[in-house]
Amino acid sequence: MLNAYEINLYDYFKFDKPDAADGVLQCYAPEVTGEVNADREMPVMLILPGGGYTATCDREAEAVALRYLAKGFACFALRYSCSPSRYPVALTEACLAVEYIRENAESLRIDKEKISAVGFSAGGHLCCMLGSVGGNKDIKLPFDIEKLQVKATVLCYPVILYDKVYAHFGSFQNLCGDDEDLKKRLSCEKLITSKSAPMFVFGTADDEAVSPVNALKIAEAAAKNGVPFSVHIYGKGRHGVSTADNLVYRTDDKNYFTPSAAEWIDLSVEWLKELGLTTED
Repeated sequence: MLNAYEINLYDYFKFDKPDAADGVLQCYAPEVTGEVNADREMPVMLILPGGGYTATCDREAEAVALRYLAKGFACFALRYSCSPSRYPVALTEACLAVEYIRENAESLRIDKEKISAVGFSAGGHLCCMLGSVGGNKDIKLPFDIEKLQVKATVLCYPVILYDKVYAHFGSFQNLCGDDEDLKKRLSCEKLITSKSAPMFVFGTADDEAVSPVNALKIAEAAAKNGVPFSVHIYGKGRHGVSTADNLVYRTDDKNYFTPSAAEWIDLSVEWLKELGLTTED
């Protein structure tokens, strides 16, 4: 039986909610019974939908949870705050989501040492920041920030670069407002260190919104810093392919994605298994 419910993170932690903030965590936690394995502790996938930091996309939330649930993960989709909220509100909420998961690990029968995150487009930018949050000085929370860094990140056609050629300027404007110095600082390839979480990255060669160079550059940053990574670029796929299957298929566009792109979920789980971050019965 699936326990599906929502948690307002500000209410849960009794924190003041910023104006126009969201911060709602959609939880999908399967019950563990003796018919499966009464001692099982499930790994976790925290889902960060895209939307250019203007909204969180429905197509990159529950559909993704359903796919990872089928792979043995407890899933949590964060409806993080977007414009007019600015940095670091969304990242703070992502940290709160991880803290909620860790605090409730025993009752939810999950393994708090196996928390990964998947992010799409602007959510990929947020996910990348969460994968390096252990050294972030902008997050002001009464918790051990290093423990809130996820163990691995899955970055799906991510917004990464802030430069003159490959930046998705709208995402950075919505996140940072007119602060050019902040935009440059949050160009994610600059945030990667040897302590960053391992990353699985995928993009598509003909993405019309976020150049696949973003995916390649974050993989390059991982390589330069000795961070384990896996990178995949598919030949066809417009921006926002999500699970690339009939859960999200756009019936008005038969060429929306390359069918093989749907393998990214299976490949990401195989990669997470290599890292020891999947279910062990």
